Formats: sequence, C-alpha cells, structure tokens
Amino acid sequence: MASYRKQRIENDIIRLINRTIINEIYDPVVKLGHVSHVKLSADFFHAVVYLDCYDRSQIQTVVNAFKKAQGVFSQMLAQNLYLAKSVKLHFVKDDAIDNALKIEQIINSLKN
Repeated sequence: MASYRKQRIENDIIRLINRTIINEIYDPVVKLGHVSHVKLSADFFHAVVYLDCYDRSQIQTVVNAFKKAQGVFSQMLAQNLYLAKSVKLHFVKDDAIDNALKIEQIINSLKN
C-alpha cells in the first residue's frame, strides 16, 4: 500500500514540476530541462529529482538553474500535494543516457 502511494506522489511531483516549467518559469535555461524521474524517500520528506535536457553539454547549467528556481517548485508542490510536510527537492543530472551510451560502445567494441 505504501509503495503505491509513494509511486503516485513521485508521478505527481514529475507532473507538477514539468507543468511548472511550462506555465510559470520564464528562465530559458530552466525551460531547456525536464524531469526524467523522481526518487522519494520513505518518509516523503526528501525527493531526488533527476533532470535531463536535449543538449547534454548544458546539463550542469540546467541543474544549477533548477536549484535557483527551487523555491517556485517547492511552493507549487506544497500547494498541490497534500502531505503533512513539504518535500525538500534535490536536483541532480540523470546519468542514465550517458551510462547507456557507454554500455552500447562497450558492446559494439566487443562485436568487432
């Protein structure tokens, strides 16, 4: 039961942050990024938000811009998520694509 609730809240966080990027953020650097997935702690107090962008060379700039706009995201989550405590957001870059490319290169080198 708790895992279902946790997944639902993680999906709500993704949806709300991505909606906030589109509707309420005017920083063009923030608009370059999007949330790929979220991992919520067991107590629902900390959320690690994994960010991705289409231009991989600007990912660190995007992460820093998200950290600067953290107040807007926290306010939106506090208004729309009905939790006893507000969620503390931790923005990090999503390394899944980079890791997948490395694995693909290794597999291709083994084929040759």
